[in-house]
Amino acid sequence: MYDLFHIQLNIRKNVLFYLLLLCELVLCLTMCLIGLDEQKSYLERVSVYTQEEDKKLLTLTNQQLFLPGGKLKTDDEVIKRNQVIFGKVSYINYQNVNGEIKIIQFVEVTPSFFETYFNIYPKINTYYATEAMIDQLQDVSNILGEDIKILNNHITIKSKAYSIEKLTSQQKKRERIATNVFEENDIIIDKAVFYLSHPNSLEQNTFLFLKIPNTQNFESIVPYINQLVVDSPVYPTQLLAEFQKGSNQLAAFVRLFGWVSVIALIIIMFGFSATLIVFMTRRKQNMRIQYIFGASHSRLKCQIFGEVLCVQLVALCLSMCISAWIEPKVSSIYYMITPHIESVLTLFSILFVLSIVITTLISYENKWTSAMER
Repeated sequence: MYDLFHIQLNIRKNVLFYLLLLCELVLCLTMCLIGLDEQKSYLERVSVYTQEEDKKLLTLTNQQLFLPGGKLKTDDEVIKRNQVIFGKVSYINYQNVNGEIKIIQFVEVTPSFFETYFNIYPKINTYYATEAMIDQLQDVSNILGEDIKILNNHITIKSKAYSIEKLTSQQKKRERIATNVFEENDIIIDKAVFYLSHPNSLEQNTFLFLKIPNTQNFESIVPYINQLVVDSPVYPTQLLAEFQKGSNQLAAFVRLFGWVSVIALIIIMFGFSATLIVFMTRRKQNMRIQYIFGASHSRLKCQIFGEVLCVQLVALCLSMCISAWIEPKVSSIYYMITPHIESVLTLFSILFVLSIVITTLISYENKWTSAMER
């Protein structure tokens, strides 16, 4: 408590200096956090598309890289024989027991989808969901705008009940499935219910997705599929290549500011060290008095370290709040920049080391320990 008292006392005595330093640190740390979060979000997005390439799949999209609607004859023999994956995604709003409005993704797919992503052959009239999704379904109080009821591990659509079967962690294998180059259209497995197409399936769907195996004969399959799709023609798309092409400009811009902020942070901290050395020279007499009354050299150093680190931690907390507010606004349609704990821990480690360096420089420059001993 004694040390904390002296830390807050010294900060109060130099409040204007520390406020200006705090503003500089918040500006730099905010840009550093955004840069680190962008890099992490970008790599996570690349990982999602890499998983698609590992499965040797090509995604079919229109010229806008999206399939807003249409129909496909999924019972066609050519479609079945070539393992074409076709799916419809519907977003269903529901109200939970706490009165909150949430969303479930109802994903109607062909058997090849289950075989490719979950390594199972689905049962007819059965819905599949992860344990997390099943737990979420237990909280459903009311489905909004659809003739759907969920009760006792059964989904009732148009008065016909369907059982729900759990997808195991071994079957799940991933967090999300990319349907096109836009992250907002991903299928989030823990928030989705999967089922085979049947006569009672939902009539309204938000968008479609098509995937074909990247084999030697894929060029002959695409024209055939275009004859079956009602709406605009589709083209094979390499999701990773299209994503990098569309997102690299934003990524480069954000990373540039991130690196500039890191350099600015280092400059500010060394400038802060020089100014604090001057402050410590003024406080040398107070330190002598503390030393006479029993404060050890290490304890006085800890006070300086705590003073420096305290200001930096306050700046880091403010930067976390500001960056979390800014990141959605600087994100692109290709991927969202989201906060990551790893970014915070990285900056905390840097600040901790800088605090030790500053404390060492101040102690060496002022040599107040030697003065006390004399």
